[in-house]
Amino acid sequence: MIKPVIAAAVLLVLCTVHISSGSYQIGYGELFNALFTGQADDTAATVIFNIRLPRLLSAVIAGVSLSVSGVVMQSIFRNPLVSPDLLGVSSGASLGTAVAVLLGFSSAFVSVTAFFGGIAAVAVTWLIAGLVPLAGHRNLLLVLAGIVVSAFLSGFVELLCVIYAGADGLPSIFAFLFGNLERAGLSELGWLFAVDFIFILLLWRLHFSLDVLSLGETDAAGLGLPVGLIRNLSIVAAAVLCSTVVAKFGLIGWIGLVVPHMARLWFGSYRHRVLIPASMLLGACFMVGADLIARNAAGFQIPVGIVTSIAGAPFFVYILYQTSKERNIA
Repeated sequence: MIKPVIAAAVLLVLCTVHISSGSYQIGYGELFNALFTGQADDTAATVIFNIRLPRLLSAVIAGVSLSVSGVVMQSIFRNPLVSPDLLGVSSGASLGTAVAVLLGFSSAFVSVTAFFGGIAAVAVTWLIAGLVPLAGHRNLLLVLAGIVVSAFLSGFVELLCVIYAGADGLPSIFAFLFGNLERAGLSELGWLFAVDFIFILLLWRLHFSLDVLSLGETDAAGLGLPVGLIRNLSIVAAAVLCSTVVAKFGLIGWIGLVVPHMARLWFGSYRHRVLIPASMLLGACFMVGADLIARNAAGFQIPVGIVTSIAGAPFFVYILYQTSKERNIA
């Protein structure tokens, strides 16, 4: 019971520091008054509610959604190296964004195009996997099809960047590819939170089915689980979680790969009833911490996707080392 409390306390501290720190320093007392009493000067209130609070909530939503998506994907495919963008979500969203930006669409429509681009990529992956007559290897076919679709769509994004190298929208495309948490206001975050909350709640309600499915499809079917329905429903929910984040904030790597390992290692459980909320807490901590570094580590703001990649890779190596050491001891 103490570990969730510690994780929640760490998240609270990170959130407080995140809002307070920056080029315009805000004292903790002033922050408390602004959030809970409404008493703060106009400059502080503008910085808190129009700039830093939306960015903080963006970090929390992105960390939570990508982490839950990663947990579910790794369980369904029974592979600890699976990430949420396995089925081509990120590449599809990237292509949708590139096309929408180069056509001069509004930022809201760019996000919509990116979302449906990600979902369309998953649909194509599913279709390709279904066309291959290899019975009993559905998960493997999905993985291979996802790799093919991701490579194909990524190639198109790179081609567009080369063809339109001098276009005005190219910086926006690069900002998307690097990950950016400055793109959402509080009203947009409300819709994003509502959609992601519904799908996270759905996945949590399926926690027992996910536990059984992680044993293997043959064993799960023998226990009476509707394997196809649970697998497909879970993949769709995980893909939507990933696609909403990518559509709004761009490509943010490693969160969905690293955080599930952190949750299993620290909480010592493979039950999804524990793993899903644990990953939500740790994912929010990881993402808020990464954005805190992105905002304050240099004299300019670093795209948060770069920070998660730099921090995530060595952290993942450390997690693999700790996991292997524990298994050797056991």
